[in-house]
Amino acid sequence: MPDGLSERAARRMLEAMAGLGEEDLVIALISGGGSALMSLPAPGITLAEKQAINRALLRCGAPIREINTVRRHLSAIKGGRNVEYLLGLFEALKGAPGIHALAIDTDGIDGSEDNAGALFGPDDWARAEAMKLDPIDHLSRNDAYTFFEALDRLIVTGPTRTNVNDFRAILVLPRTP
Repeated sequence: MPDGLSERAARRMLEAMAGLGEEDLVIALISGGGSALMSLPAPGITLAEKQAINRALLRCGAPIREINTVRRHLSAIKGGRNVEYLLGLFEALKGAPGIHALAIDTDGIDGSEDNAGALFGPDDWARAEAMKLDPIDHLSRNDAYTFFEALDRLIVTGPTRTNVNDFRAILVLPRTP
């Protein structure tokens, strides 16, 4: 459950990133539970309101996918389940050179789909454009799966019989002169 400590952590993370420039290298590893460990309510929403909504969703037995959809709209920090998170990152980077990313669920199943996650590299932006794939359209329909499927960038492992948590990694390579 998001609390004052998770709100403080989110603010500290944003403050740490605020002074960075184009030449700075950032490596971020965010595991499952990141939405609770760094919870910053969107403008106009208090932490208490966000907590109350979260409790109500849990009490009524809402599926995690629906809970995450609601929480994304209540958060100043945007994210989501693995491939949806990754597609949001993909769209924000727009093929920035030297940046590779992956997001996977260690149990081998991301939500209700057959994939564990997906990955992308900087060349995938041009491929998506050539294929007329629109990341914003896919995000608006919560359909990151078919986007990455079309690019052949899904990670399919099958069930692993373990559930350590979600794993996300971003590799930013230095620019070459």
